[in-house]
Amino acid sequence: MKRRHYSGITLIEMLVSIAIASLLLLITLQVISRSYVNWRRESTRTQLQTNTKTAVETVAQVIRSAKSVEAQNSQPDSHAPNPENPYSWTSATGSGATLILAVPARDASGNIIYIDATHTSLYTDNVIFYLEPNTDILYRRTIANTVAPNNATTTTCPPAQSTPACPPDSKVVADIANLTTTYLDASGNVVASPSGTEAVRYELSQTRSIGSQMFESSYGTTAALRNK
Repeated sequence: MKRRHYSGITLIEMLVSIAIASLLLLITLQVISRSYVNWRRESTRTQLQTNTKTAVETVAQVIRSAKSVEAQNSQPDSHAPNPENPYSWTSATGSGATLILAVPARDASGNIIYIDATHTSLYTDNVIFYLEPNTDILYRRTIANTVAPNNATTTTCPPAQSTPACPPDSKVVADIANLTTTYLDASGNVVASPSGTEAVRYELSQTRSIGSQMFESSYGTTAALRNK
């Protein structure tokens, strides 16, 4: 009688196969992980650049619509920096400076509200762009002119003190590393005060870290006041 021989995988062959499969899996996972890290870095860089540009253009759009830059807010703000002085917002040039703009007041239809029938002067609201130093967030506050008839603008308040009647200030952008405001006259020369300002140079930098890598994005633009 002939003895039958059965062929199969030995234990050693199985262990070798498992080791090879594990190595291939490890290499694949490393490739995927490296690709994900690179994608995340590029995504962060792109998002940061987009956020920086969008924030500056948001401010520039308001500058273009403004009548003037003001040294102090002309509309009283009960949440101004100095609680005892509702006109204590101060506009200045330089790093981290607050920007105060007098923007034409508008009714619910978007029409500018004029003071006189000949349309030579108009009512203005205040739009204030300020940097919150504790959080490095740029906010936009709006102070409505309560004297302007049919003014559709709503005054805003600090986020922590907002109410249904006074919604929170708008968050423009976070992660700010540097913010610079420069005032220019009609010839493009730098002026030290809001008086005589015809255009504003607004520059902003952001930083954000992913792991041990730091990303930075900067953008600036010059916007002229068109409602002077």
